[in-house]
Amino acid sequence: MDLGIDLSGYNVTKMHTDNETIRVFGTQDGEVFASDLEGEMLWDAGAFYTSPVYELAVEGGDVFVVYANGNVVRFSLEYAASIEEGESFSETSVYSIGTSFNTNGNVKNTQLIVVPEEETFYLRGVFNDVSQINRIYRFEYGTETPQRLVGTSNSVGGMAYSEGTLYYAMRSTMYAVSAEGGVTSLQNVNETIVALSCFENALSLVTAQNNLFILPEYGAGTPQNYALSVSLNSEYVFSTGENFTAKINNGGVAMIDSSSHSVTLSMRASDSLNLIMWTDESFVLYNAADLNNPTITYYSSDLARSKEVFSTLLYVFVAVALAALAAGAYFGFGINPDSRKKMHGKVKGFFTEMVRHKFIYLSLVIPFILLIVFYYIPIVLGLGLSFFEYIPGVR
Repeated sequence: MDLGIDLSGYNVTKMHTDNETIRVFGTQDGEVFASDLEGEMLWDAGAFYTSPVYELAVEGGDVFVVYANGNVVRFSLEYAASIEEGESFSETSVYSIGTSFNTNGNVKNTQLIVVPEEETFYLRGVFNDVSQINRIYRFEYGTETPQRLVGTSNSVGGMAYSEGTLYYAMRSTMYAVSAEGGVTSLQNVNETIVALSCFENALSLVTAQNNLFILPEYGAGTPQNYALSVSLNSEYVFSTGENFTAKINNGGVAMIDSSSHSVTLSMRASDSLNLIMWTDESFVLYNAADLNNPTITYYSSDLARSKEVFSTLLYVFVAVALAALAAGAYFGFGINPDSRKKMHGKVKGFFTEMVRHKFIYLSLVIPFILLIVFYYIPIVLGLGLSFFEYIPGVR
């Protein structure tokens, strides 16, 4: 679904939406602006820094913008709505880490959790330093200097927050950080954790081995392991708070539900498309093949499922059409007795020869299947999609 807003010339790196009233966009050039769900521009803050936007959040009436230079800008939605076009944003709070994200730090491994009732937020990322580049910081609204909670050279596979405790994964082990800053080791699942969420007094973990672990009682209970039905690209698995959205190996998007322990959506798409927004109800794919005219497509979970049903039905339609064509040819030539007799003889002779040379023909089955799947079906699929206004997964 088109977002209804002209994004020509914008290289959007991150989006945020509440799926009710607002969509906020951040760009490679540091610009931040917002629209309503119909695409009407609400406000344009411009660029606080000429540095890429790595993360966005809207919580407690405030907008949080994380820049690649290591700065976080906070301003209120009410203030943003009051600014006239052309006016500069002056009522902002700026928080600085003191170092920028390094070359490995980008949207896919930057995470922001805001706790408005405690007036704090947590930032995870990969930063410039000689060592301990994987870090988690804790910020208080009224203090510009953050508290570093985690610093390690090991990979940090995500963080989650619940009831005053921050949880994070380092390699295959889960840890908990109390409000006082004490760190407790919880459980080792013996698989590389790439994302985690909190739900129903439990921790939900996705691993690089395509498994979902549920740790009851926030890690104190016995782990439960569930195999996922898709092969995930482990670099692009994101928490939505309670559940997960991820890219699929060789192209596609999957939505993973913690409560049902299953993949609730598997949608095919080009592997070159980037996820720039994800929630429990929706996600956005970005195609930067043409930076002057980028394609940004919003999918609700229902729309994505409809797209998959359409693709499946198209394959079924092609198979039925071919079968109907063959049946029509057979019965059409068999209208009069002479033609029918000749047709029966030819069909009988054909199948007799097939049986006599069955091993030769069986050896050709696999090449023909590959030819149909990777050559003819894409041609027919492309022809069918040409009658629609979008190309699934791209437009």
